[in-house]
Amino acid sequence: MNQGDDEGVVYMNEEDILDEYYIDSEQDLPDVNDDGSTSQDQLPEIMTIACSPTPADATLVATGGTDHKVFLWSMGPANWCKELLGALSAHLKVLEIILRWHPSERILLAGSEDGIAWMWDADNNAYLNTFLGHEESVTCGDFTPDGKTVCTGSEDGSLRYGNGTQKVYMLKE
Repeated sequence: MNQGDDEGVVYMNEEDILDEYYIDSEQDLPDVNDDGSTSQDQLPEIMTIACSPTPADATLVATGGTDHKVFLWSMGPANWCKELLGALSAHLKVLEIILRWHPSERILLAGSEDGIAWMWDADNNAYLNTFLGHEESVTCGDFTPDGKTVCTGSEDGSLRYGNGTQKVYMLKE
């Protein structure tokens, strides 16, 4: 990629593009209804995306959107997509704000507007844990590089951290 003279503008070379998906430019994509639902002819907006950090899963992508669903995508020769189900779909009453992958495993960390963060096992489509404690939206979060600690931040100004088995994490103000 080349950085142009315009500050903050990034220009891509042809060799930087892995794949392209085209949408008919003459047709506007409709917004999600006020109640968060979409009709059959509407596509939900993708609000967050996370690419797997592990070389073995370099084509694995997670997305969260206005339809309150998280999808796993495999890009490349073996394209596929699956929705994460179960306790996750019951939890998602609000829009996903963050998605982060564990540094070495197929575990997804997510946080949302309800102040809750959760972990999900992508291989087994299984819920692992819910983290409570934030009073407002979870706006950021990640695993530590060794993958042993989860850290999240919130609009309430709090930073919470803990291991993957704690239900309520420690508060750092």
